[in-house]
Amino acid sequence: MGRREIDNQIVERIIKLPTSPTVIRGTTPVISFGDFTSSSLATLSINPSSREFLQGSKLIKTGKKRLVDKESLGIDLDEPLREEHAEAIWQGCRNYFGAYANPLDWFDDLNEVLSRISRKYDDRDTCHVDLVQSATFPAWRGLTQKDQQHLIDEDFEFFKYQTSMPNLEVLLVNGRQVLEQLKITPGFNVETVDVMFFDVAEKKVPTSLFKGTGPHGKLVLGWTGTLKSLHISAPVRADLYSRLGEWLKQEIGK
Repeated sequence: MGRREIDNQIVERIIKLPTSPTVIRGTTPVISFGDFTSSSLATLSINPSSREFLQGSKLIKTGKKRLVDKESLGIDLDEPLREEHAEAIWQGCRNYFGAYANPLDWFDDLNEVLSRISRKYDDRDTCHVDLVQSATFPAWRGLTQKDQQHLIDEDFEFFKYQTSMPNLEVLLVNGRQVLEQLKITPGFNVETVDVMFFDVAEKKVPTSLFKGTGPHGKLVLGWTGTLKSLHISAPVRADLYSRLGEWLKQEIGK
């Protein structure tokens, strides 16, 4: 994929200088995990984890990196990104789930749910996007409300551009934190439509199912229980995957 084939909006987002000190030094914007320009479904979160770039407090070593960072590009960690870097960064994002990639384990549970609707991240029809394309320290929950709003304001136009893609039909959301952010983010209108219960230590634990629309009228579906953080047995987890998959089939088919 040559430089001329990259959308100008992608190049502009890549070379845009970060204006928040919370953006991790030496990192690059994560345009999408996979290819948003070809996907009909995208899972959606708030911003990339610091673990996409860091091992402890340092950039992940060469050979184990998940994405292209400034060290990969051979430039100083504080050096601004230029147009000549755009192709490598975008290719790294597009190939995040490729055959020789090292994706974060955070995606494993979502991939299990996706498999119930005959999808997976490592095809070109499914990807992951974020409201904010930069990894931060502290993580989102640890940022001040002012810092959070600044990051949303800085990156939301690019996210709206992503959702303008005619190929993109569905945004799939996992977690209460993301739901609460969507409730205060322009262009989203989501509400709880049902509750699903699963067994934990002889107790019925609820997860709310929600549905609505996002920018450009895209269908938004999701649930509040963050799959990675649920302390449940393997059989209960498999049952939850299946029930979420059945619900998604019903809603996406409507």
